[in-house]
Amino acid sequence: MTTDTSKRPSRFWLYLPFFFFALLITAYSAYWFWMRGELGKGVDAWIADQRAAGNVIEYADKKLTGFPYRFALTVDEPRFADRSNGVDWTGQELQLIMQPWNFYHVIGRSPGRNSFDLRGEEPITAILGSRSVASLSWTDTGIERFAVALDTADIVLTDGAASLQDFSLNFGAPDEDSSTMRLAVDIGEMSLPYVPDEIDWLGRAIGELRLRVEVRNFGVFLNRTNPFLPDPVADSSLQLAQFLVSWGPLKLGAKGDIQLSAQSCTPDGTLSVRLEETDALLVALSNANQLTEEIETGIKAVGNVSKNGGFAPITFKDGNVTFLGQAVAPLPQYCRTAESIGAN
Repeated sequence: MTTDTSKRPSRFWLYLPFFFFALLITAYSAYWFWMRGELGKGVDAWIADQRAAGNVIEYADKKLTGFPYRFALTVDEPRFADRSNGVDWTGQELQLIMQPWNFYHVIGRSPGRNSFDLRGEEPITAILGSRSVASLSWTDTGIERFAVALDTADIVLTDGAASLQDFSLNFGAPDEDSSTMRLAVDIGEMSLPYVPDEIDWLGRAIGELRLRVEVRNFGVFLNRTNPFLPDPVADSSLQLAQFLVSWGPLKLGAKGDIQLSAQSCTPDGTLSVRLEETDALLVALSNANQLTEEIETGIKAVGNVSKNGGFAPITFKDGNVTFLGQAVAPLPQYCRTAESIGAN
């Protein structure tokens, strides 16, 4: 006997993925709104602590938005004044952004006017471009990376105005070695409010600047400049991977590797330099009445080496500076050894 009614296949497995997806979206949404509340409480608690410590925090409005991809704290007309350090900052708008899955990285934006009043120093006003941004990441042990990118920045000082275009700064440790710090700076164009009389022949406009530096045993390197510390227990070094600057008639490049020994208070190593368009540099120095026979000889020597892509070495060795094989000057000590401290 046959029947026209056949058993339909179950659609349970067809709907199951959609069920889990909807459950996941619901759980994530609940997490986001719960975490927004926790972050809001944390911000309010931090503001209360700062005010209790005597600092000034003012703002016209603040809000925490960004669902679903981020948490974005936006503060209108912020002001922060640290009474103990004499720092007073006001801005037009501050935005701090964090990803919901990473609370060790924050992105900050403060476009428009930023005014700084530093105790004992002249006030500074910086007008930042709309695409200017800063980034900070850290671990449980300290700061891991800091970066700033400014599309434009106009800086107003008491003595004049400066400007930056296409500025970027990156500072941090490579993933494989937290004791090594790397610094990278790039500037597309920069104008200065003034230059000292001795170098006013360079002008106030810098066309390009690039810097790449790596410091091994960064903490030891910093301690070397403390006159009250004995010799550290480790060596440190500074590697200048690249330096380029185009400043008026000066077209300078440099690289080098400097070692700072734990047993010595003078550096050892080599700084190599190159100069391009030396004829224009010599004319500018002559017009400024700053061209001596020794300077002219040195510039021409470096220029000749640079024509074939070479670099002229400046050597630091045994407490002395030598340039192109000729002794130039003794090196001053940049710290005090344990023996000299004990002798005083």
